[in-house]
Amino acid sequence: FFLFIGFYISLTTLPIYILDDLKGSESQVGLIISVFAITAVTSWPFTGKWMGEIGCKKILMMSMVIFTVASALYFTADSLPMLLAVRLLHGAGLGMATTATGAIVADIVPAERRGEGEGYYAMFMTPPLN
Repeated sequence: FFLFIGFYISLTTLPIYILDDLKGSESQVGLIISVFAITAVTSWPFTGKWMGEIGCKKILMMSMVIFTVASALYFTADSLPMLLAVRLLHGAGLGMATTATGAIVADIVPAERRGEGEGYYAMFMTPPLN
């Protein structure tokens, strides 16, 4: 839930920060916003491989550290290249965390209730949108 709050808040505040404070262009806004999702999606296959090697819980803990550190680094991002680097790191953290949490939910919910469990898990990703 809180992972997605952080993600959706950045969608509304970053464009203003990039345009007004960093004097970026609209195309730079698009790049910096998009790189988060691109990095999150491209991290999925690697995360799956790593979960098989070192375990879901360790990957989840590592991803939460990455996500938290990246969230704090926004306060130091005073240039477009720095902000781009933070977005790359933040996206990787979210991609790893969502992959790990989905796998953990699938592992802990009994097979006969897996659809219900995955539904509840997905339901908590939606409220931050509103």
